[in-house]
Amino acid sequence: MNNIETMFYNAWIERGEEEKKRGIRPTRIRPQVPCGGYIIDFVVDYRFQIDTIKVAIEIDGHESHKTKAQRFNDYARERFLMAKRMLVIRFAASEVFVDAAACVNEVWQILYGLDYSFYAYGGKKFDEGIQFEQDWSSGRIRRSPYEPSAVELTE
Repeated sequence: MNNIETMFYNAWIERGEEEKKRGIRPTRIRPQVPCGGYIIDFVVDYRFQIDTIKVAIEIDGHESHKTKAQRFNDYARERFLMAKRMLVIRFAASEVFVDAAACVNEVWQILYGLDYSFYAYGGKKFDEGIQFEQDWSSGRIRRSPYEPSAVELTE
């Protein structure tokens, strides 16, 4: 791992320690995972309400996107990971350098949002077009303080 990836990894571990203190089992992150000729910076196996999804977290350095060929290779890599049913979340190295903890928190916001979508909007509610953001901003839903993947609905 390079220095930026180490910063992200340490922020993830630190968040896991905070979760342990609250009685929540932390989610494991695996660095430098080989997949189809690529090395993924980090992989998280995130357990949803109904399934487990692999999340590929990529941190893009400044040198990795200088040429068209590098960008095309990057796009092909992302499509390959998506074809493997992986959710791909990307950060610029400068984002991680400035605030690694905020990047880790953003990953969790994305995962919690997806978790809620599977939980609440499968079936009839989804078909009726209920929007997560509208429910969130109106206070109709809130996250449970005890379980990060649990979402409480208020009526």
